[in-house]
Amino acid sequence: MSTTATSQNIKAGLFVLVGAALAITSIFLLSNIWTIMFGGQITSYTVTYPVSEGVGFLAAGSDVRIGGIKTGAVTSVQLEVQDKLLDQIAVQFSLPADIAIYSNATVLVRNGLIGQSSSLDIVSVGWDVATGRASATGPVGQRVAANGRFAGTVTGGLLGSLLGPGATQSTSDILANLASITARLRHDGALLPWAIGEASAQQATAGLTDLNASLRSARTTLEALESRWPLWSSAVGTTLANLDLTGQQLNLMVQELRNSPWRLLYRPTADEAQSEMLYEASRNFVFGAADLRSAVQSLDRLVEQHGADAQQLEAYALLQKNLDAASKRYSRAEQQLNQVLQQQPTPAAGQ
Repeated sequence: MSTTATSQNIKAGLFVLVGAALAITSIFLLSNIWTIMFGGQITSYTVTYPVSEGVGFLAAGSDVRIGGIKTGAVTSVQLEVQDKLLDQIAVQFSLPADIAIYSNATVLVRNGLIGQSSSLDIVSVGWDVATGRASATGPVGQRVAANGRFAGTVTGGLLGSLLGPGATQSTSDILANLASITARLRHDGALLPWAIGEASAQQATAGLTDLNASLRSARTTLEALESRWPLWSSAVGTTLANLDLTGQQLNLMVQELRNSPWRLLYRPTADEAQSEMLYEASRNFVFGAADLRSAVQSLDRLVEQHGADAQQLEAYALLQKNLDAASKRYSRAEQQLNQVLQQQPTPAAGQ
């Protein structure tokens, strides 16, 4: 009886142990706990750099990053001597076995701005004929075997390690262009043909010459206007006053037509026409007298400023000509006023 119970207990215990082992194995396989706790399979590679390039503060334990993500670690950094000469620096690192590395990979040493820290950055794992994309450029690579070696990417110093391998070349090109521009600036007229071409430079130079001549001519004209403006200011003021008076009369005429538009069809009598002619002649006489007075004042002002030398000035001849024209207009207005007055009927006695 006891033997049977013991056998059943043993069978039950074995069943529980086997079930627990299967359960634990399933959990490890499905949740990848084994890889997390003990790590997966890794592969070692060696990347080499010239001694002149250096590897910064890279040492065993430094991070190996792909796209900024920590993926592996550096296992050793050592100098390699060939023919008693320091030839290169060999950096050994490890990566998960499922990540393939090709001989045309871009692997550079990234140095930190602060502190003594460096990391091995894999910007591109490379490609071969089988894995290359249509947009891939550069030489075709080959897959690097486990424990294999390949050349690292030379960045050209601190700037390249911070910004990438192309930054040093771009910066060098910019500095070279600045040096070329500086050298051409030391020679008059050498920069413009270099920048836009010889033919375009000649056209631009001709255009600038014409523009300079135009500016000088405009400056001369402005100086002449400035020198003559005091002589013309009186005439201009009188003319503006006359224009203002004429504008007021037009406004009154328009207002009168708005109030009494039937007057457009009204035929004035002889007396009314005679009065209108008298008004027009009187106004012309007033305007003529004002112009004549303005011309005389301008000429007097010139004589007061320059004395006996006034007759030698160009402005004197101009003002004298203006005075003659104003005198003729005044004479015509005076004759017109006299004719209208002579045509006025004589009032009858007792009126």
